[in-house]
Amino acid sequence: LDEFPEETTWEVTDSTGALLYEGGPYREVGALITEEICLDENGCYTFTIFDALEDGICCGFGEGSYNLTNAAGEILIASDGTFSSRESTDFCSLFTCRLEGDINISNAATINSADGTLFITAANGSAPIQYSIDGGTTFQSSRIFNNLLAGIYKVVIKDGNDCVYEEEVMIDFVTSTKELITNYNITVFPNPTDGVMNLEVSGINHADIFLDLEIYNALGKRMHITNLTKYGDRYIGQVSLYYYPAGTYFIRLVNEDIARILRVVRK
Repeated sequence: LDEFPEETTWEVTDSTGALLYEGGPYREVGALITEEICLDENGCYTFTIFDALEDGICCGFGEGSYNLTNAAGEILIASDGTFSSRESTDFCSLFTCRLEGDINISNAATINSADGTLFITAANGSAPIQYSIDGGTTFQSSRIFNNLLAGIYKVVIKDGNDCVYEEEVMIDFVTSTKELITNYNITVFPNPTDGVMNLEVSGINHADIFLDLEIYNALGKRMHITNLTKYGDRYIGQVSLYYYPAGTYFIRLVNEDIARILRVVRK
């Protein structure tokens, strides 16, 4: 748990949405809580964790995290505890490989400049997660690959249960023509910033009034989740790095139509 355990609750529901188990809120700051529940070994379920003040259990006010294992000790869910008001994950009692990946790209400035970035997000995997962009020849624990030339990269994600996800992606280079055919527009300013930036997104297919975004540090650790608010056909909001040290950060917009990762600098 984090420094505010009274904000944390959780539940397990079946495939019809019926509530089977629930827990929390808790009292002891930073405590390790272990709960045992009994489920059909052939069933599939949903685990949801809630935070009443919408700041998760990591990392602004403590280093909370959680995982779910079955009777064989296999990790079915593992989370770093960074979410907003809730985080829901589907799982089955019998272990099956369900590792997935989502790859965001920051294109190179020119065909010869080594300033492209690949940002890889793994889902439904078990720690430790390893990442490769050379087809699995070499791996690293960080999900961020910087200083890349334009070209094709063979991404491989491998988790602690030896599950593997593979995808081939391309880092392009920016030209005015390519920018014109992009179906969405993202504006962030000022960048570099002394602490607070304005962010505006338009041209995306997203019906909700809020658009979630995640902030990561240069090592690929998720630091915070917040959101933008919809006004007409645009999403607008502010992103604060005021309490973070100087350095490079990455903003990931949680939307399947947006494949870009935003590189921002805190002065």
